Amino acid sequence: MENNFEVNDFVFFGNDFGIIIGKEKDDSFKIMKDGLERPVVVSVQLHVLKRASFDRKLFNVKDQLTNTISVGDMVRGLDGP
Repeated sequence: MENNFEVNDFVFFGNDFGIIIGKEKDDSFKIMKDGLERPVVVSVQLHVLKRASFDRKLFNVKDQLTNTISVGDMVRGLDGP
């Protein structure tokens, strides 16, 4: 199987997802994923990994005036910490 994965790639494996943070000697990768209390590092075999792609339609939110904000939009923060 061709290995086109690199460190910092966002990947899916099983029903989970994470970011590649390193490569093992045996064609597996160290993946950092979200845990219950803190991020968790797991080792995942190459054949299980799938490249993550984003559908821009899935990632949008509404501002306080209910205008849609999508990935790539420019915004100006008026409130916050």
